[in-house]
Amino acid sequence: MREKRDAENEGIPPLAKVLLLLESLVGAVDTIKINVESLTLKTDRLEENVQKILNHMDGQVLLVESLKKKVAGSRVEAHGVHAIWKEAPSVGVPRVSDFQHVVEGLEEKFRSYTEKAQESQRSIFQEQETEKIARQSRSWNLRLVGIVENEGEDTTEVVRAFLNDSLKVSSPQFEQDFLVGRLDRGNRLILIKFLSSEDKDVVLGKKSMLKGQKVWIDSDLTPRQVEERKVELQKVWSAREAGWVAFMKNDIAIVTSRKREAN
Repeated sequence: MREKRDAENEGIPPLAKVLLLLESLVGAVDTIKINVESLTLKTDRLEENVQKILNHMDGQVLLVESLKKKVAGSRVEAHGVHAIWKEAPSVGVPRVSDFQHVVEGLEEKFRSYTEKAQESQRSIFQEQETEKIARQSRSWNLRLVGIVENEGEDTTEVVRAFLNDSLKVSSPQFEQDFLVGRLDRGNRLILIKFLSSEDKDVVLGKKSMLKGQKVWIDSDLTPRQVEERKVELQKVWSAREAGWVAFMKNDIAIVTSRKREAN
């Protein structure tokens, strides 16, 4: 075949042969260009795919880090859930009924605590009402201790005479008096129930006249009032020890800003 081509070319002038060769070379170059462009396009696509893969991998890394944080942040919640699981009467993974059992138990405890709180509130209210009634019923009473008694004497007349002679209170109006204790055990407590708070306040306001007579007269206080007075008296004593002028008024400690004079 080569011999045939050579035979065909024997009649072609040299310049024509060169031109023919150049055309052949140009065609080869064009083919190479096309192949290079195709390869370049494939390379670009490959780079894009590689970049997509890298981006996807970065997203996966971020997702993993996020999951790690969520797992770390959920440990406390997991402990709480584990505690609920322990209370649930089941083995393995708890069922909805197990959680329902725990919730019902908590609701029962809440109801029990609520009932106890309400009962305590009612009890406190009743105590307050009882204390209020007791204070009202005692508000016109006075307690008198230290009067000398003799067998067979009328206590009411003895009290009237004492109030008139020692406190200069004439014709005090009181409903009745009560003796507390036994005569053979010394001077007894006499509870005087006045008809008005005015007479009671007049007598109480003159109790300083009994100083040195070993006779004491005071308001008829409830046990709670006695404790409250002790607290107020402690405030007065503490203030006086610190050098301040302090005194009791209407069973309330009054601490002034004045210093006590040194004796």
